[in-house]
Amino acid sequence: MASYLSQAFSDNVQDQLVWKWNSFGRFTVSSCYAAFATSAKVNSPLAFIWKLPLPPNLQTFLFLLGSDRLLTQEQLQKRGVNLQPGCVLCQLPILEIAKHLFFECSFTVTVWGLLDLGTVFNSNLMLDLLLFNFSAARGNRRRGALLATALWGTWLERNNRIFRQRHRLPAHITHWISSEAMAFLKYC
Repeated sequence: MASYLSQAFSDNVQDQLVWKWNSFGRFTVSSCYAAFATSAKVNSPLAFIWKLPLPPNLQTFLFLLGSDRLLTQEQLQKRGVNLQPGCVLCQLPILEIAKHLFFECSFTVTVWGLLDLGTVFNSNLMLDLLLFNFSAARGNRRRGALLATALWGTWLERNNRIFRQRHRLPAHITHWISSEAMAFLKYC
C-alpha cells in the first residue's frame, strides 16, 4: 500500500503522509477500494475478483491474496521483519506462506473438508490456486461465497491467534463461515 501513498515535503511544514487517491488527501475505505478496483485491468487475471458478489473488504482481501501481497510471514520477512517461523494454525515450525496457510495446513484442510470444499489442484502460485477454485465455483454462487469466506475466515482465525490469543475449533469456524457466506449471498 506504500506505493499508494505520497509524501509532501516542505521546509516550513512538518512531514505528513498524503493519500493521493482522493481530493482531501486522507485514506478512506471507499477510496482504497476505488484505487484497487481501477488498478485491476480488464485483462488482468485478478479482474474476476471485483465482479464477485462479495463485500469490498473480501474483494480487497482476495486481490491481495491473489497478487501475493498478503502479509504472511514470508511477505513480512521479504520486508525485513524478523519472525520466528511457524504456522499458528497447525503448529508446524515452517515459514508461513500463503499456499500452506490457505491450502495445505492440516487445520485449514479440516475446515475445508467440513465445508465440502476440498481442493484437488496443486500449484506453487496463489493466483493459479484462486483461479482454479473460483473457476470450479463459477455458476454456483453458494460455493463461490463459501470459498471466499473460507479463505477470509482462515485469515481472521490466523490473526486472532497471533494478535488476540483466541483459538477456535474447526467446527466453530465452519459454522461462522457458513453463516457469513449465506449473509453475503443475501445482501450482495
